[in-house]
Amino acid sequence: MKKIIESKSFYGLSQRKQDHYEQYIKLLVWGRKYPIRFIETFYNVELLDYQKYLISKTWVADNSLWLMCRNGSKTTCLSFYTLTRCILFPDTAAWLISRTGAQSKELYSKMEKMAKKNLSSFPNLTDFIFDESDKILHDDQSYEWTFPNGSSIHTLNGIPDNARGHRSTLNIYDWNYLYIIDSTQSLYTEMYN
Repeated sequence: MKKIIESKSFYGLSQRKQDHYEQYIKLLVWGRKYPIRFIETFYNVELLDYQKYLISKTWVADNSLWLMCRNGSKTTCLSFYTLTRCILFPDTAAWLISRTGAQSKELYSKMEKMAKKNLSSFPNLTDFIFDESDKILHDDQSYEWTFPNGSSIHTLNGIPDNARGHRSTLNIYDWNYLYIIDSTQSLYTEMYN
């Protein structure tokens, strides 16, 4: 009886499969604990110090706001952050939300270029992102990128109110500061006048 119990694995998997899954889980835990090293190792990029700081502080925060100047590599940092989040956390539903559909598509296309290694600023990117991808779809309503672990990235092409009923675990709002200032001023005017 003891031999029968020992020969059967606890999960109904062979010992080789169990070892493979254990290594995979260790890699996920390591990547979640050290996202910067994960990005630099598996994507083969060297992040600048402020990019490392930005991603590492956002990684553990419930909410974060990136207020950056033009050419501050917002799109690049957001791409690395979002892709890594989707790869390391199963069932992540990320939505790229902008005031216009073109802005959402721009961020999405930057991620797609990273996956396909078509970025001149990062000539040494690996195939890791593309290998971890399942499907990349371009639809008129929304672009969609799915991963084998159940994660997905969607664009909201147009008014954010159109996304009612959709669930997400990661919202990326790509809005310019003029909209935020206008909204804040109109809110201030409504509250105090």
